[in-house]
Amino acid sequence: MHFHTGPDASIEFQQRLRFLKNSRLYWCAVTVAWRGAELPRWAQDTTLMALMRDRLLKALATEEDKVWLLLLPSGDVIVLGETLSNAAYQRVSMALQALLAELAIPPSDWECRSYDLSVDWDAFMTACRDMYSRTAAMTEKVQAAEREALLRRLAAELKAASGMIAGRVAKPAKLNLLFVDDEPTIRQLLNTLMAESGHTLSFAATGKEAIEAYIRKPPHIVFLDIKLPDISGLDVLELIATHDKSAHAVMLTSGAAQEQVKTALQQGVKGYVVKPFSRQKLNDCLDRYYAG
Repeated sequence: MHFHTGPDASIEFQQRLRFLKNSRLYWCAVTVAWRGAELPRWAQDTTLMALMRDRLLKALATEEDKVWLLLLPSGDVIVLGETLSNAAYQRVSMALQALLAELAIPPSDWECRSYDLSVDWDAFMTACRDMYSRTAAMTEKVQAAEREALLRRLAAELKAASGMIAGRVAKPAKLNLLFVDDEPTIRQLLNTLMAESGHTLSFAATGKEAIEAYIRKPPHIVFLDIKLPDISGLDVLELIATHDKSAHAVMLTSGAAQEQVKTALQQGVKGYVVKPFSRQKLNDCLDRYYAG
């Protein structure tokens, strides 16, 4: 049995659907659509995940290598089978329903359905769209919670390091420069442009790495991309400005991010550099720092 959970299950599901779009003649599916307000226990408990997998393996008997078991982040369960016998197909459905009953999960919280994809494709795709919607909503909710937790932790770390940050030497001949951008090619370009400047260069690819680098070697200037994969550059800017009253930040941006640039200027950023970069543009930022 091919077994996937969480984000990996979502990726595998998309890949299977692309394949099945033109090759569904001998495929079947059994779904458990989750209707509960909270995530089901099997979405968070690896023991229950293993139990579900074991029950299906027993139901499939010798046909286990033809089946994909996908436990989506939303709590929905999808079983896809290739050329399964009708008996195995029915046993899978009964095994899932028996497990749900055994776990005393109210019937109002789930709906188990079986599909012969050669004739039920449209109905299956309707069910898939519902599952996609729930998965997207759940993923967004989880990501928002993770982001808030990360922001709280980074704020606490900055606060603890505020004394060290405040103790850096003001406007020395040799500056500490921190460049934050999630694209490796951009970081490499920045390194190339500033390698012979004589200043100390540090690099970060995420907001988390940016704050950690800021604490490790408090920069005199931080060059900060607006779009980062974990928290936005504006979030990083706000954290820094709160705990470093002498912060000097310069935004790295594309011409299409004018609204974010306006917000950054309102938050106290000292300027911005529009991509593509040049050595002269970066040196101008250093000159403004010394002149300020």
